[in-house]
Amino acid sequence: MGQSTYQWTAVQKNRSEGPVNRRGGVFVTTLCVDFLTKALEGSTPKIVRIEKANFTPVQGAVWCYLIGGICVILKGVVAGKRSSGGSARENLIARLPEGLRPSRTLIFAAMARDVFEDAGRSVIGSSLATIVVTPEGDVLKHGGGTPEASIDLSAIRFCTDKGISLVDEVSVHAIDVAGSRLVTLQGVLLERNWQGVGVKKQLAHLPESCRPAKDLHFIVPGMSREGFHLVHVTPGGSAGCSGEITWKDSIWLKDKINLTGVMFEVSKDVMDLQLHKTENEMEVARQALMQDLYRRIVKKYSSIHHGLKKAFGITEESEMNFTQFVAGTKLLGYPGHMTKLWSMLDEDQGGSVDYDELLNAVVSGMMPKEEEKQQEETEALPAETDDPFKLPPLDSTRLPLSARSC
Repeated sequence: MGQSTYQWTAVQKNRSEGPVNRRGGVFVTTLCVDFLTKALEGSTPKIVRIEKANFTPVQGAVWCYLIGGICVILKGVVAGKRSSGGSARENLIARLPEGLRPSRTLIFAAMARDVFEDAGRSVIGSSLATIVVTPEGDVLKHGGGTPEASIDLSAIRFCTDKGISLVDEVSVHAIDVAGSRLVTLQGVLLERNWQGVGVKKQLAHLPESCRPAKDLHFIVPGMSREGFHLVHVTPGGSAGCSGEITWKDSIWLKDKINLTGVMFEVSKDVMDLQLHKTENEMEVARQALMQDLYRRIVKKYSSIHHGLKKAFGITEESEMNFTQFVAGTKLLGYPGHMTKLWSMLDEDQGGSVDYDELLNAVVSGMMPKEEEKQQEETEALPAETDDPFKLPPLDSTRLPLSARSC
């Protein structure tokens, strides 16, 4: 596979066909959506408009299904034309219908197939392609296969709701349909540097309501060109019986991994649990998290205003992004729940929070007595000065008798 980051060959086969090769292999479920059959029967399909100058549908049209009002799944294969594969315009595959588009840009790993002539016979070769879907509905091919390769668009599946934060910039979404619950992940992890043959690194823990029914492997794209990774979704794990996501590849150097497209069915015994809590439960959890953050800031910096500026590098005129927020929470020694806190602060998912939003959110977690104490401490603090060596005037009434002038 050349200089690819992954150390395995992509082969799509059914389990009934036996092992991938003599040394065995891993069956990946990136394009396996068989369990969605009943769910698709209860949804209304819409035809996806293909950019005919660049691609053509294979064996009928490409369909887009909306399940439960929030889950979008594509079905169909397109083949590239020889004239395509150059500019971004030529890599435009299709455009999704309005109302069936993601709220942010998502990146998927799809299967690409090429037909080659070898000694007078046709040989089918498989590879991986990177597909990008934008909020405007554009479906674009970003590398993988030849310009004439057939691309399986079944890899595109996402939810249009907000979901809840899981880790870094990844959110988890769940939908109950056809007597089952489907879970999908969307978003990208922050940059990491891991490597080593046989290494297994934990990426995230799943909520109890999203525990998978069985072990599953997925191929997911990185941000580097034609860089792909292998992740493992499994029930249980070191954090209890909720489920976990681990990285099972050999090289990960300065890359960001997209978990978008990971979709699975949950175990039947967690169907009674809900991913989204009631408004009262959410408010109680929010108060607890904000109160903890407030106390840590005041303990380290004495003043909430001074602490916000020092820890998060934010002023009344600036805004803070997620990276700054993570750095600030680490500086405060915050043990976890960073993504949950951030989702509470960045409610509109705009990617940034201004000073007033941060201050109001943190102060909302204060208890009445703490609020009064903080007000007194704020009033007692000396005014900030641009000169770090300029000391505030001394109050002689607070000096010991031996230090007062006669």
